[in-house]
Parts: sequence; C-alpha cells; structure tokens
Amino acid sequence: MANLLKKLKPILSIVLVILIILGIVFVFAPKEKQKSKLVYEKNLTQTPKEIPPDAVHPGELITINFELSIPEEDGKIIDTNNGELARKSGLKTFTDGKLQMIVGKSGKVKGFDNALIGLKVGETKELIIPPSEPKTIYTIDKTREFARNQQVPKKQVFSKANFEKLFGKNHKVNDIVTNAKFPWKYQVINISKSNVGAQAIVDVNQEFVLPGLQWKSRVLNVDDYSFMVRHNPTAGQLMATGLGPAKINLTVGKIVINYDVVQGQLVNYSKEVMGIKSTHLFKVSKVEDKTLTLVRDDNPAEKTLQLKVTVLSRLPVFYDK
Repeated sequence: MANLLKKLKPILSIVLVILIILGIVFVFAPKEKQKSKLVYEKNLTQTPKEIPPDAVHPGELITINFELSIPEEDGKIIDTNNGELARKSGLKTFTDGKLQMIVGKSGKVKGFDNALIGLKVGETKELIIPPSEPKTIYTIDKTREFARNQQVPKKQVFSKANFEKLFGKNHKVNDIVTNAKFPWKYQVINISKSNVGAQAIVDVNQEFVLPGLQWKSRVLNVDDYSFMVRHNPTAGQLMATGLGPAKINLTVGKIVINYDVVQGQLVNYSKEVMGIKSTHLFKVSKVEDKTLTLVRDDNPAEKTLQLKVTVLSRLPVFYDK
C-alpha cells in the first residue's frame, strides 16, 4: 500500500495543482453581465453606466419644450412645440404644448433623441445635431430632347372601378364614353368582372392637347392598334415644368427643352428609385453649360441642425445590475 501511494504521489500532486488553478480561474474570471432589458435605438450610443443616474436615459418617458432649427438657413424653425412660434414659422404639423415622449421612440429626425441623453430636469441646452444621412445630389442635363412624332396606343384597359369613376356605370360593349380628362372619345370593346377595354376614337388631321402637354398635336395616321401624332409647339415658347420655366426650341424631328434656372433656385424634381417615383424639393447648387446640379432641400436629416431644449420631467428607467 505504501509503495502504491508512493507511486501515485506525483499524479496526485499534478491533479491537486490543476484543481487549484481551476479554482483560481473560477474565482477571478469575469462573470457575464446580465443584459439590460432595455432595447436601444441604433443611434443611441451611450450606455447607462456613462450617464449620470439623475439624467435622461434611453427608454425613459420625458417631457420637454424644444425648438429645432437650421443654422445655415438663418435659424429657420423646422419643428417646435411652441404653437405660436410654429404658426409664425409656417409649420403645418406640430405639437402645441409640452411634448411627452419616450427617448429613442420620438419619431423625430435621427439624432434628436440621442441629443437628449444625459440632460437633467430643469436644464436648458442648445445642441448641434450633425447630418445623419448623406446629401442627395443629382446632376441632370440642362436640356431635354424628345421626338416631335409620337406613337400613342389606341386601346387601353381600365380597372372596372376606375372606368366607372371616369365614365359612369352600366355601360355596354360598343358604348361611346367621354371624360374631360381625355381629348378623345372612347368606345367600349370588352367588359370583364374586373376590367373594361376601350378604344380611342380619333381621325387623321384631328388636333388636340395631350394630357400633360402645353401645345396642340395633330393626328398623322391611324391603324388598328395605335395612332401617330405630331407635336406642334411654338419655337421660343415657355413651358412650365417642375424645374421652373423652360424654353422650347425646335428642329425638324425633335423638341428641345432648355431649363432656365439659376444657382440657388428651389425646384421640384422627380426621381424613380426601385420602381417608385417620388418628387422632392431641391436647390440648384451649380449651373453649367450642359448640366445642372441639384441638392435635396426638404430632408432635415441631410442638414446640420440646432436643438434648443428644456427637460421638464422624466420617469426613470431602472436597470438590472
């Protein structure tokens, strides 16, 4: 037995050392901290440990008075809960009276909620909110060209609901229908449960103004499926566009539209993104011989903002330790 213990002694010593090491690791290893139940908004970067306990934290219910403005535009007010100031600034939608909100869920411009974190009740501060989105900039042609002759489909399919809204109900095949929105009459050619097919009635040499245009067009020829029109604007004519007045020049086969804009002018510009066409307000930032540079002007998130805010009250959030 003594010989056995003598043989096992080195092994037991090794096992003892391993147990001691494991004990030390267990005692001094950092324990996983229990995660807070609070869900943070992505732009709320401060953690509760960095914020004084008596200051505003993410997720708290607070009440504030505030003014949000654009310093670069002479302090233009874009949001406030001061009703008198909002009306004076021409705001159409605003909260009139103390604003109660959950920090991180205000629905305001990005950076608004983050700017409130760390403020204390009774404290009034003016803070700068940097742009949270990149500027939307488009460079477009200063001129636009399209052919003077245009092929127009003769047949059109309307949803039944839209057809009845435009032309009334209880129509039958071969009925002739009219609406002031269309420069020609339609003849009903088929009716299903959900759609109505109609065919434009036009004659060669007939003249009319096509929807969206500002001049007369003449019908050159008609076949079973389409008809050809010739656009006849006047050379030098001014045309109203989203980019302001545009001057029309003519060639034998083309209409050339020249946008007459100046740097700093505000214009409406439509852009199709992923199949969705939207119109926004842009400022003309550069005018060159062939191109115009437009910078979006109606998105506060693309601008440097100034926030003047007073915290009136807060309902603290209790964090797990």
